[in-house]
Amino acid sequence: MDYGKFVALFQRISEEEKNKSGVWITAVITPSRLAYRHSAGCPIGGEYAYTLTGSCNTEFASVDDYVPALKRVLAKLKDELRQVTFTLEIIPAHLVFYNDEPGYSE
Repeated sequence: MDYGKFVALFQRISEEEKNKSGVWITAVITPSRLAYRHSAGCPIGGEYAYTLTGSCNTEFASVDDYVPALKRVLAKLKDELRQVTFTLEIIPAHLVFYNDEPGYSE
């Protein structure tokens, strides 16, 4: 799928999730290649893929709300792309959110 169309699809699905649950899923989306065993169906040279990297900003959503919303967004994305699987890796991280906008206070 074209990169711009993929990003637009992700944004639409994230917007739908925001409207339902109040949680917005943000991602940095990077074109990449997936390499796995050729005998399992991976073409020589790898398979085109997109890597989504995101984090839960607890200024806007709790982890307990974010993770289920993230799973719903990815499952919907998988279904719309007619994929059989997706992989989700959740790693604990320490996120510090800086905001210099007028009127914002910690």
